[in-house]
Amino acid sequence: ISSFPPVFARITQSAPTKITIQIGSEIRESCAIPTACSTPMIKYPTIHTAATSATYGIWVATWLTCSQWPPADAIIVVSEIGEQWSPHTAPARQDEIEIAIIWPDGNTPITIGIRILKVPHDVPVANARNAAAGSLRQLNPKITAQRPLDIYIFNVQKIENKTWNSHWEELNYLANLGFNVVPFRKLCHTIDEAIDAIKEIGDNREELTFGIDGAVIKVDDLALREKIGTTFKVPKWAIAYKYPPEQKETIVKDIICQVGRTGAITPMAILEPVKVAGSTISKTTLHNEDFVKEKGLMIGDHVIIQKQGDVIPEVVDVLKEKRTGEEKVFQMPTTCPVCGAPAVREEGESAVRCTGIECPAKALRNIVHFASDEGMDIEGLGYKIVEQLIEKGLISNIADIYDLKLEDIASLKKNGKKFAQNLIDAIEESKNRDLSNLITALGIRHVGKKLAKVLARKYKTLDNLMSADVEELASKDDIGEVIAQSIHTFFNEEQTIDLINRLKSAGINTQSLQEESNDTRFEGKTFVLTGALSKYSREQASDIIERLGGKTSSSVSKKTSYVLAGEDAGSKLTKAQSLGVTVISEEEFEEMIK
Repeated sequence: ISSFPPVFARITQSAPTKITIQIGSEIRESCAIPTACSTPMIKYPTIHTAATSATYGIWVATWLTCSQWPPADAIIVVSEIGEQWSPHTAPARQDEIEIAIIWPDGNTPITIGIRILKVPHDVPVANARNAAAGSLRQLNPKITAQRPLDIYIFNVQKIENKTWNSHWEELNYLANLGFNVVPFRKLCHTIDEAIDAIKEIGDNREELTFGIDGAVIKVDDLALREKIGTTFKVPKWAIAYKYPPEQKETIVKDIICQVGRTGAITPMAILEPVKVAGSTISKTTLHNEDFVKEKGLMIGDHVIIQKQGDVIPEVVDVLKEKRTGEEKVFQMPTTCPVCGAPAVREEGESAVRCTGIECPAKALRNIVHFASDEGMDIEGLGYKIVEQLIEKGLISNIADIYDLKLEDIASLKKNGKKFAQNLIDAIEESKNRDLSNLITALGIRHVGKKLAKVLARKYKTLDNLMSADVEELASKDDIGEVIAQSIHTFFNEEQTIDLINRLKSAGINTQSLQEESNDTRFEGKTFVLTGALSKYSREQASDIIERLGGKTSSSVSKKTSYVLAGEDAGSKLTKAQSLGVTVISEEEFEEMIK
């Protein structure tokens, strides 16, 4: 609760089926309550109103989740994600707002998932470089024309019928023509004068109308520049001096956690806003749990911040001498702040990760991986399409793929019926993939395509794999204790069980389709493949070896039994020869598998 700014809104129920958002005496939002509110993460239509004020433009409210509705006197607490706090993922927009409900009895806040986006009127931008770049990229030139863009010219690239002897003369010529040139420039005759000029620019950099992070010393004589020359990337006749980053003191008001697309949970410091190097800083990443501990950082601490490379804000020092005793120790969450699944930190890693496969913060990445070539190989369901489906509320997790309708997909593209039919066919075809594809597609930590094949071959069905305990998993070849624990934890997650049940209901194959073989002629043998084979792909050759009891490896060692060398074999062949490992050709391999 301490992370929220002051309360300025109240929610009232004018009828059992309606909610009204009221700010002060002005009603900003009034909309019907959805009836089906038992399942988390139900998506509802976006509601638009035309309410405006001097500060904000259009307000947009989107229902995301609901389980039960608050009493009439529940208080809405609003915080700006872009500046303050987010219980969910990093926002797509800086001006996104999240609303949570605090019950009158003072219990833990319950987020019902209303989001409001504010469209600001003429709010100054924080970063001139990004604003200029964004303005130039606008597809509508009328928008670009409305932006007060300006430019400073620092060189004459090409001119006809005119020459100069020095760069100084060029700049004066440009200034006389009316171009903006660097307001502070100095012609120096000694290195001491150049050093003094650098110091003077640094002392006055805040007075410039544009941001800088350094000064450049150039050879003035243009003929001499030609003699000095350039490297492939930079001129030899110029050198940049970088100023130390500007540092400011501020206070850590709170530390909250955000969940990235990979599931990594990152602590974020919410700061008392302070202007640093031309922009207002109100938050900064704290990277991971170890960073917080190494700095000895507590909530309420006075800290020194700077912009790394004059771009990325960072905490560089904690002023422990200014502590009052009211500071609070920060603890990393043990559950995901987005979906509530257990958050774990594995040995040897710095990141704490969400383990939930249905976590909204990981949805895009998980769905793309599920549909990838190595997973369920759903042709046409790539990153862009998944992104559009999520944005339109058509899918929010993996299982939703199999609920998609032709008209849903067709709506993504103009004249998209053919594309939609092809994608629907590809989704239907994916239901018959081998169990190893499904295991790979689920994205279990430490389990790649190769291990997925081993698991599918040994356990035959997904149910068998899900019921295996850690000890049994760890007793198998290629599976250590860490991997065994990862597999066991994954399949015992409530979200995983829910997903598997939905996939089964959709008709997904959960059995191994690999051919049974009692032939174990390659048992105990390890093969390394290198070069291009004419009759087999590497994957096909690996499948044959593994079906006959052998193993494949990506590197050559003394323990390697055979190196199967095709055309243009490289360093692996050379290493095999130096170690005395048996090298076989594709023809010899064919004889071995007859």
